[in-house]
Amino acid sequence: MSDDMALLSQLANDQLEAEQNVEKSEEALKMAKLRLRDISEGQIPELMDKLQLEQFKTANGLQIVVATQVRASISKENMPKALEWLRERGHEKIVKHVIEVTPKSDGDAISLMRGLLDAGCQVEDKASIHWQTLGGFVREKLEKGEDVPMDLFGVFRQRFSKVKVA
Repeated sequence: MSDDMALLSQLANDQLEAEQNVEKSEEALKMAKLRLRDISEGQIPELMDKLQLEQFKTANGLQIVVATQVRASISKENMPKALEWLRERGHEKIVKHVIEVTPKSDGDAISLMRGLLDAGCQVEDKASIHWQTLGGFVREKLEKGEDVPMDLFGVFRQRFSKVKVA
């Protein structure tokens, strides 16, 4: 039994050490991601702009290209106006609805089949647009030179570098 107690004590120490290693590794990963983002989204695109280059091949064979990704995200407060803008222009097909119904009881759930209004249910319509659908929609409109409300749709052009072995 004392061997088991000693093992349990050792395992507790091992767990604590493993938890600390995970914390350190997660912090190191966080810092590495920040450094990568600074280089790929800041330093390289800025220097490429300064040098007026769209792509570059290094002496050791690395190919550098700066690309732009258009992203969009509608804030909660802008959602009603954004939905109105889309509907007015015939783009309602990208709007998705999640309708949540909460019957008062099991009996009401059965009555729901006969009609929502007669069942006394609360119904909430949560209209939204999937982020990938919105991003694709905005990219398509911008590529065609069409007007898109940039602030309303939270449009962000993210520039980043891609480095690969040529």
